[in-house]
Amino acid sequence: MEEKEAQQTSIVRQGALRKQRLWVVRHGETFWNAEQRFCGSSDIDLSLKGQKQALWAAEQLKDQSLTALYASDLVRARRTAELIAQHQPEPLVVQTLPAWREISFGDWEGMTYDQITERYGEPRAFFTDRLNAVPPNGEAFADFAQRIQTVFRELLHSRKEQQGDLALVCHGGVVRVLVCLVLKIPFERQWQFRVDNASLTAIDFYPDGVDPIASASLIVSNYHSGLLDKSDQS
Repeated sequence: MEEKEAQQTSIVRQGALRKQRLWVVRHGETFWNAEQRFCGSSDIDLSLKGQKQALWAAEQLKDQSLTALYASDLVRARRTAELIAQHQPEPLVVQTLPAWREISFGDWEGMTYDQITERYGEPRAFFTDRLNAVPPNGEAFADFAQRIQTVFRELLHSRKEQQGDLALVCHGGVVRVLVCLVLKIPFERQWQFRVDNASLTAIDFYPDGVDPIASASLIVSNYHSGLLDKSDQS
């Protein structure tokens, strides 16, 4: 009973707090994405299609008057973020951070599913037991999720002295972790939602609150240019 009352009090107090919106953008398509190769920590550039997707995302955000723009330091995220910055009404510097990188697939980096199967055996466990299966010399999911949760919390807390909305350009796996954290659902359910290239996810949060993640809400998920095109639902 006391816990329920505390939650209700927290919700009421949020009404007096400042609300900010974080736009989370997955980078545009890369050459390896197009070839269906595992692409985690490898630094692979945007394809021509990926550049067009990034421009679409930039167009969607040009009227949001962002006051800060963050990105993974990998080139596919950085270039997507730079295009977003160029379309903002006021100059924005892209602030990059390695902590926002995608999970590392280790020895699987750059390989297709068939190539992995031929060399290491079928990697079915990687998808059926995602939290425990680790590619050879890759990053454990628990370590990856903790890395993202830590930098996410730091980002939201850093906004206490800042005004306005912000954007973060990162990777598919990162977006999945963020959505699970905001919705408070187990990471095992991350495959139940899509994260397409250059898609937009919007998260509202209260930087002045005790725990900005706990009070955050998912507003939009996976909004992208091909959403209404059934031929693009691959």
